[in-house]
Amino acid sequence: MGECIQLKIVKKTAATLAVSAVLASVAIVGSASAAETPATAPNVTASPATVEGGIFKPMTFGNKWDGTVTASSSTTSAFIVPATYGYVKMWFYNKDSKPVTISITHESGKVYYTKTINGGAQDTWLSPPDYPDGVRGGTYTVQYHSSEGSVNVQYAGFASDNKAEVK
Repeated sequence: MGECIQLKIVKKTAATLAVSAVLASVAIVGSASAAETPATAPNVTASPATVEGGIFKPMTFGNKWDGTVTASSSTTSAFIVPATYGYVKMWFYNKDSKPVTISITHESGKVYYTKTINGGAQDTWLSPPDYPDGVRGGTYTVQYHSSEGSVNVQYAGFASDNKAEVK
């Protein structure tokens, strides 16, 4: 009779271990799949690809930016041109009724663009005509100033390593 009790204890222990192993593996698999699946998918946008001289170039934009600046008379915004992405296009729309003067200055102090845009008007700056080899990489500050009204300017721009993109 002692052998029968010992056999029941061994069978019960084996069954308990088996159930524990199954539950542990379910918990591990469940946590691994939860960790690998992001709660929200990232918003990824691809830049248009180009082919130059038979060479496929998958990325042409080094940086993109846009926004709206508002102030009583003066304000600034900034953008970064990555190294080797020196072809820049900037678009400005003066949403105010009075003129605004806009200047783009590199961190070195070099001024690349200065123009007064009338109220309700827009302007586009393309770097290649004046800088056929591209502008310097680095941080650029855009200054907006109006001595007659308030500043309300919408802007957008990008830096590219492909001169043909900036037209």
